[in-house]
Amino acid sequence: MSEQTLITRMVPVSRSVDVARIVSPCDDTQALIKAQSRIAVANCVCRVHMGLLDQGCDKTIEVCFYFGANGRFFVDCGMARWVDQEEALEIHARCEASGLVSQPDNTQKPIVMKQKVLT
Repeated sequence: MSEQTLITRMVPVSRSVDVARIVSPCDDTQALIKAQSRIAVANCVCRVHMGLLDQGCDKTIEVCFYFGANGRFFVDCGMARWVDQEEALEIHARCEASGLVSQPDNTQKPIVMKQKVLT
């Protein structure tokens, strides 16, 4: 059986991580945001899609982050807007408070981080 590397990974909400557990630096989503010079935020296409099917949820919708050149693409296409680190951290905090789970792409230097509803 071969294992495939997934494009995204789950990161526990900061307050739910056991103290005895060591979280690697690449899983610190606040640090990931603070390390970015360009941050774009966009609507969650998953929730938009499910809403169109009348299967939406009550979670906030503008929650997907795109970093650097990836962010530029989404902004240039009119699908995202630029935010500074402070606003990105505020959005991220609201996501955590509402129970959303951060899911950055599975790379050492992520270019996208989505906020998912666990089902």
